Amino acid sequence: MREVRKDLKKKVKGADVIIQDMSLRGFAATRGFPIEFVVQGPHWEELTENTKRMMDALKKSGLAVDVNTDVQEGMPEVKVTPDRKKLALHGVSISS
Repeated sequence: MREVRKDLKKKVKGADVIIQDMSLRGFAATRGFPIEFVVQGPHWEELTENTKRMMDALKKSGLAVDVNTDVQEGMPEVKVTPDRKKLALHGVSISS
């Protein structure tokens, strides 16, 4: 895992690479595939394009099968930015 992490950091500039042994995760709400990539960022269009490129490269490499994504284009998205001061005034926590 150490070698793969180092190699990925070199190849994917600016990536925060986290690798973990999936057998140590136990039961979780995630999809549970042996290899998972989380692609994050502030620009939806860039994320979608980068995810497609990453998936295409994985498929072409022959190193991965059943390459899949959670992204469903055209699905509406709502971004909620809580007003922490107003929440506190009403006794509502961020976790609520």
